[in-house]
Amino acid sequence: YPIEQLIEDSKSYFKETGRRVTFEYTLLAGVNDSVYQARSLGRMLKRAFGSGAHVNVIPWNNVDGINHTRPSGNVIHKFCGALAAEGVNQSIRRTRGLESNA
Repeated sequence: YPIEQLIEDSKSYFKETGRRVTFEYTLLAGVNDSVYQARSLGRMLKRAFGSGAHVNVIPWNNVDGINHTRPSGNVIHKFCGALAAEGVNQSIRRTRGLESNA
């Protein structure tokens, strides 16, 4: 699903309902977890929604046989700090199941 279309559809929902839009964002170490990427995401959401967007940051849970890894806690918090610096509300999803390949 192209990000531009997702933003446009979400803006329509926001305008019609006035309800905050929550975006689920899975963090993958070294793939999409940089401060630069957080700031870019934050600017895009702030431009589209003002204070009407929220990002639920979901750190990747490691799974055997999958080449992605979980970012460190420090990286996760820096990512969220960069979103906050752009004026975007965020939360970190509490992790469950690290031991069970979940």
